[in-house]
Amino acid sequence: MTPTSVIIGSNTLFFSSFQSRHSIQPLQQYLILNFFLRFFGIIRMSGRCGDKPRATSFLELFRLLTFYYPTKLLLRGSNCDSEEEKHEVLTSYHLWIKTNFNNNKKEMQKRKEYLKDILFTGIMREINLKNGENCSQDTFTKPDTTIDVLDIAIRPRYSDIIYYICGYMVHSMRKKGKLNNSSFCQNYMATVDMSPEDLPPNFTASQLTEIKKKGKLIFASSEMFKLICAAEEAFLSLAKKNRIFLRDAFESVLLILSVKILPLIGCTLHIKEMMSTVIFQYLILRFRCFAKKKWLRS
Repeated sequence: MTPTSVIIGSNTLFFSSFQSRHSIQPLQQYLILNFFLRFFGIIRMSGRCGDKPRATSFLELFRLLTFYYPTKLLLRGSNCDSEEEKHEVLTSYHLWIKTNFNNNKKEMQKRKEYLKDILFTGIMREINLKNGENCSQDTFTKPDTTIDVLDIAIRPRYSDIIYYICGYMVHSMRKKGKLNNSSFCQNYMATVDMSPEDLPPNFTASQLTEIKKKGKLIFASSEMFKLICAAEEAFLSLAKKNRIFLRDAFESVLLILSVKILPLIGCTLHIKEMMSTVIFQYLILRFRCFAKKKWLRS
């Protein structure tokens, strides 16, 4: 049995089922059967699958054909009689998938801008508070500058790992800055790339990096460490409630960060863009690691 006979047999079976449910005149039977044959011909031609349409491609094409007028009438310059019809498919399954991908790409870009705006709200608030000359001590609370309290909040063994990741992120920034025609701000690098001697004397989170450095590991600034710790605390607040794998978990973390008092890093010109980039980079890495750990346990 050839694939063509299978398709025709399926059409006949479908038509017989349709005919058994409706009382149809012989002439109507002929017209409806032609309609079914033409419809399945369009399905085969649209999907670029010859005489072997799959179930998934058939369902997608059927959905496509219900939303778009798929054919146009061609008479002039064709070898058809004036009484006959010739149809040409205006779209294909491949074109529909490509268009859908481009639309999703635009939506993802809008979504990314929306998430950045959430962070910009909190960052701009901190910038205005820092630059405000008439702001009194009673109107807002200054961030805690003691590193020991921050270490206890995250736990010492975790703080070492977080600082180690901060060094990795600074390394990726260095690589971007070394590219030809790079617009990466070097003044920003001066606020995050530090030597061990420039760190505060009571800073204990760099112990793991100090042990494993061997002359190659990079030390991040304490302010960048505080910023990443704030992102980690926001992430853990969702993880404790088992809400990491919800649809809007990433947005929820950013909303938590937007109301926190965040340490400012970077130059005055690029502080918003660079802080949001650092937070995005860490959270994407954190979500991936958490998901991989969950997958390995299952």
